[in-house]
Amino acid sequence: MLGCAFAGDTNKEPLTGAHLESILEWLEPRWKRYGWSVGWMTDHRTVAPDRKDDLKPEEWNQVQTAIAARFGS
Repeated sequence: MLGCAFAGDTNKEPLTGAHLESILEWLEPRWKRYGWSVGWMTDHRTVAPDRKDDLKPEEWNQVQTAIAARFGS
């Protein structure tokens, strides 16, 4: 498992364009090399439901949409 983290709390403040660009930039060299797909990705709420509540569902959807738009499904 590999995780990415954003500064801040998406339950209090939404992700910014800079946050989204940052994740896309980080993913760029790794996406094809490792054969990742959007369907393989999940968030803290799924991995550690009793400990984590991020990303806010709307923000997670925004991240998935940005990734799919950049790299495909």
